[in-house]
Amino acid sequence: MQYLEDIIELVEDLPEEICKRFEQMRKWDNDVERLRLECKYAAKRIMEVTDTSQAMREKILMELADKYRLIHKLSERKLDLAIRSQRLMSAVLDKVNDSSYLCKIELEVDNPGCTEAIERSWFFVINCYLWFGPGFAYFLRLKSTF
Repeated sequence: MQYLEDIIELVEDLPEEICKRFEQMRKWDNDVERLRLECKYAAKRIMEVTDTSQAMREKILMELADKYRLIHKLSERKLDLAIRSQRLMSAVLDKVNDSSYLCKIELEVDNPGCTEAIERSWFFVINCYLWFGPGFAYFLRLKSTF
């Protein structure tokens, strides 16, 4: 079955890639949180301290504006990476669905009626699991070994 090998090859590196992307998003989140706290402190400093000169206030305001722009830039990067990750997962899901359908058709051509029997037993096990819980599915596996 070439389709199964193709699916395995397609998804085997996916967890590592998604993990790297999530780590990058987490890093950007931490940077945004740090910058947000710095902005909060700078805004508080501007409002509370009245003895600073106008030039110093303008400098602090410019730093504040730069930090807010950086926060916006990091947030846009995170959103872009999240959208690309979602598109990747959608493309992989579409490919797996297509491959599984082709595999099912090939299996049905080689062995007429077998996919219906496989699906029927699969849905039976799923329904038993939903109605009776995981213990019943375990009982079915034990029963089939005797």
